[in-house]
Amino acid sequence: MPSFTLLLDEAIELPEPLHAKLATRFTVAPWHAADATTRAQADTLLLHSRVGEADLQALAQCRYIGVRAHNTDYVPIPLRRDGLLVQGIPQFGTESVAEHTLALIFALAKNLRKGHEQTVNGAWRNGMQLNSKLSGKTLGIVGYGKIGRCVTQMARAFGLQVLVAAKPGAPAKDGMLPLQQLLQQADIVSLHTSTKADTTPVWDAALLAQLKPGALLINTARGSLIDYDALGQMVLNGRISGVGLDVYPEEPPQLEWLNHPRVLCSPHVAYATDSTLAAMNGALVELALAWAATQAG
Repeated sequence: MPSFTLLLDEAIELPEPLHAKLATRFTVAPWHAADATTRAQADTLLLHSRVGEADLQALAQCRYIGVRAHNTDYVPIPLRRDGLLVQGIPQFGTESVAEHTLALIFALAKNLRKGHEQTVNGAWRNGMQLNSKLSGKTLGIVGYGKIGRCVTQMARAFGLQVLVAAKPGAPAKDGMLPLQQLLQQADIVSLHTSTKADTTPVWDAALLAQLKPGALLINTARGSLIDYDALGQMVLNGRISGVGLDVYPEEPPQLEWLNHPRVLCSPHVAYATDSTLAAMNGALVELALAWAATQAG
């Protein structure tokens, strides 16, 4: 018999076998559609959406929040309370995110957005800008974890020269350049660092200004890394030749400059392949069941 009440974020679509697994230990209800009593009595929440202060106040008895992500910043650290365990899943989707990163780079360099629009609108090549050859260009990787290393491997296969720097404020390790030196040389900069408790953008106007003129900037890591207002100004004044984004400070984003011809966006789906989502959902459910087992003694 189920002994715990679990709220399931409607953003998470679990297949029936995983629902059945949860049902062995939990009474499952939808999170946002649950009434106030159900929220107040719930022991557990599985989520893939950001939690606010009012959300946590409503979850008065919640003792476990499982996050369908490796980074648990969907639940801001200042909002967490004693007796509440917030747990992420192992990192999945390394290849998926790396592929998406390369897709944004290629689409921007080859001017695919504009080319598609001109072709379907009958303009053909009128006023079309030349695209860029990537082979021989320099790609700067900032953050050299699993995804950064995977992007490096894929990029080298296409003839890109790769430089690596530590994240801002961290010392350069063996084989890495100081960040300032990388920014001076890189034609493309791709971010692959995480965020911690302090979500103040690391890439502020001063750091963004150090990018090589005409560079491309790619962010498939965390939206809170960048001051998007400062980045938008750089796009609008032509200081940067292109931006590829999959993550944003607020999702969905409300930024008019994202519609600029030199910007290419995707809706935080770099990780979202069928195989990756299946692995993430499975890990999320198994960790929740493991927590329930510890509570049962």
